[in-house]
Order: sequence, then C-alpha cells, then structure tokens
Amino acid sequence: MKIIYVHHGERVKGEDDITELGTQDACLVAKILDKNHIKESVKAIFTASHFRCKKTAEIINQTFN
Repeated sequence: MKIIYVHHGERVKGEDDITELGTQDACLVAKILDKNHIKESVKAIFTASHFRCKKTAEIINQTFN
C-alpha cells in the first residue's frame, strides 16, 4: 500500500478558499499522478474538513474520473 500526501492548494490570504494558482497546482498534481499510472491504484481520498482541503481533493478526484 502506498500513501500519497498532497497539501492543499495555495489559499487566499485570510480566507479558506484556494487561489487560481492553487487550482492549477491541484490539476497539475492530478495529471502527474495520472501520467505515472498512480490513479488506477487510488482506493480513497481523505481530506480535512477545511474548504481549501476539500476543494483540492475535489479537483484531483474530478481529474481522475
């Protein structure tokens, strides 16, 4: 079993939302995981309850599916 830790995307200072760069970075991480055939072995994505964390996980999951 492999565990891959991904930090949330860059967030808007003083807020819980991620920036456009944070969104782009999350997409890039998903593409790298896909290119390296890691997405096929992903069984679950766990995230903290903060919006920025859930948004980052959502972006990666959408890219996988």
